Amino acid sequence: MRQRIKQLIIVISLIIVGFFLFNIFGPLIIVGSPLSVFSIYNKDENLNHTIIVEIFDSSNSSVLKKTYFLKPEERVEYDRAFGWYPSFSWSFITWSDGEYTFKFILDNETTKIHKTNLYSYKSISVWLY
Repeated sequence: MRQRIKQLIIVISLIIVGFFLFNIFGPLIIVGSPLSVFSIYNKDENLNHTIIVEIFDSSNSSVLKKTYFLKPEERVEYDRAFGWYPSFSWSFITWSDGEYTFKFILDNETTKIHKTNLYSYKSISVWLY
């Protein structure tokens, strides 16, 4: 009888562990790795550009501010690092999805603000002409 209970506990434990492993790694296996948070491509064939990217979360707190100096035909991406912002939840594949405001300042002159919901498989693309 005790042997039967031990076997039942082992089987139930394996099912639970398998369920969690599938929920953690399943999306990565099925869909592939997540997209970058944003990418910027300088399509301008003659001019260098400076672009400042600032990202705000839903409570309007700045979560990222980076400056890029792009040569003609140069591209940069900001990859989703492990738990890119804020810290990850129970899943290793969870990045904080939700509403973010992107502020792009081009050559200290032009400002564009873009508010969007950001998911693991959604990326913001900026092309400079």
